[in-house]
Amino acid sequence: MRNIDDDLGTDNLTPIDGVSDIHLEFDGLRAHSNSPNGDFTFRFVQRRDGQEKIIATMTFPVRDNHDGHPGMMARAYDQMISVLRQGLYTAAKMRNYYRQESANRYPRGPFRPPGL
Repeated sequence: MRNIDDDLGTDNLTPIDGVSDIHLEFDGLRAHSNSPNGDFTFRFVQRRDGQEKIIATMTFPVRDNHDGHPGMMARAYDQMISVLRQGLYTAAKMRNYYRQESANRYPRGPFRPPGL
């Protein structure tokens, strides 16, 4: 059985059941008037105890490329993936910085068990 701790610090992005109750969903398309272009909106939704709460939304402008709605949707997801990739890079960089800071300022001793 895989554990979330097994994947921390790796590039394995395969979902693990129960790792988060926040989900990414397509939320809608707003067409630009007199234009084939549109704004695609995604939302992050938290589902807990049968309740749903929108945590955040992100909207991306997408140009028509003569490949219809499916092509525009793919490009909208491309933009979302780029944003998430940048966010993961920044989060990993800052996590490593703070782990190093913690190790330097609060070295493990006999009074502090590993993992705490």
